[in-house]
Amino acid sequence: MPRKFKLTWDKSNKSWLKYYKGKRYYCGTGKGKYDLPAYEAALSQWIVLEKQLNDEAVPYNVPVDRRISVKERKRIFDTIGKDTTQKYPRRSLAHCVTLYLDYEMTRVRENKVTFGYYRQHKWSILIFLKWMGPKKTVIGFVTESLSGLSTARLRNYRKYLNRMKQEGRWTDSTINRLMAGVRGLTKWCVANAFLPSMPVGFQMHLSPLGTTLRGRHTTSDVYVPSLDILHTALRYYKERALAGEYDALEMLTYFIFGLNIGGTPIDLAWVTTDEWEDIVDNDDHLFLRRTKTGVAGNFALWKPTVDLVNHIRAAEPLSVWSPYHGHDVELLFKTPRGKCLSSGAMSGAFGVLTAKTTYNAVTAKWYKERAAAMANSPDEYMRFSVKHLRKMGADRIAARVDLPNRLELVSLYLRHSHRSMASKHYIARHDKILSAVLRRLYDDLQLDEILAPVLHELDAGNLVERPVAKRRSKGG
Repeated sequence: MPRKFKLTWDKSNKSWLKYYKGKRYYCGTGKGKYDLPAYEAALSQWIVLEKQLNDEAVPYNVPVDRRISVKERKRIFDTIGKDTTQKYPRRSLAHCVTLYLDYEMTRVRENKVTFGYYRQHKWSILIFLKWMGPKKTVIGFVTESLSGLSTARLRNYRKYLNRMKQEGRWTDSTINRLMAGVRGLTKWCVANAFLPSMPVGFQMHLSPLGTTLRGRHTTSDVYVPSLDILHTALRYYKERALAGEYDALEMLTYFIFGLNIGGTPIDLAWVTTDEWEDIVDNDDHLFLRRTKTGVAGNFALWKPTVDLVNHIRAAEPLSVWSPYHGHDVELLFKTPRGKCLSSGAMSGAFGVLTAKTTYNAVTAKWYKERAAAMANSPDEYMRFSVKHLRKMGADRIAARVDLPNRLELVSLYLRHSHRSMASKHYIARHDKILSAVLRRLYDDLQLDEILAPVLHELDAGNLVERPVAKRRSKGG
């Protein structure tokens, strides 16, 4: 009697699999054994996979020789995620990662996922490869226990992440994002026959550490600096700006702008001139989408924010192709050397936007100057960074017990993704209330006392204009 199903239903994993040449291949999930649409989709996936397994002439133009010196191995390892022309040994972890990132980039261009999703997965996978090391990544096989996506490697990686959490280096939310990238890579390797089957204990070793409560903070373990620490940083740059240092004036502007719109430096880097000029017709309200989630927000700008931004904005805007807008845009900010605040915008449509390369020129100086100022600053000052501005604004809004539905206002300020229909109704309901809350936030943060001298000198025309960068000669 012929079989009714060509695939086998795995009840424990709720997925279809196929035993082929002694190995198991998972082809898709479903609600049950008689979920016919899911079965047909899994069967179609198996037909394509079977053809790839039987095709001996696999079109992979990659070297097979793994006799590579330690120095060359280190050089090849440093090109992962950067040099698209580099070829890696076939079926190595580096080879699979490169093909997976190309696959995700294709999904970005097809508007199936956002560029922020791709950037987050790329960052998390590169962290995993750094933990694995050049030898296992470059010359090892992805199917081997020591050098691939095996049960032992995933279990040890989770132990490593838990150790980083106990040492206070990474939070729960950061670790969950790191594991999400490895989960996506593992599933892709199984679907494309680079792995014969899912590693045993896959769901257990890469499961999230637990969801955090949505309430006063966006994550339960995030550090939010006090108001005194913010004032210490602002006064530091205020005094330098009044002394005639233009870089300090720029840094002060980024602080105030980031607090006003709940944005990170990458959000500020991609503000366009068209978005900024629309505030004239919108009663000083800026309509802006967050680069990470694409969620829009409508923010009532403070008058000092408008004055400072208009003073430091680029006289000749930088025109680049924006992965967040899908077309060429003119950026509002530009450093004295003629670069975007985000170095990724200068390296092409999809540059490497990691924690080390996101901040360029002026913003990078903040971390260097903060390290130099630690000797004469309070101990808490060293824990303050540019990204804390976003959390601080949300914390001050959530602390106002007299605000109705303050948690929804925090979500509007942070531009979180709203999945349920009820939360989407809350957005339309409280969007107008957020404008009044932002104006009260300016007084709550006591910014008028710090910014008043700077704005007075700005109106009097005593502050220096943007310096013109001098081109360095090749001879030094």
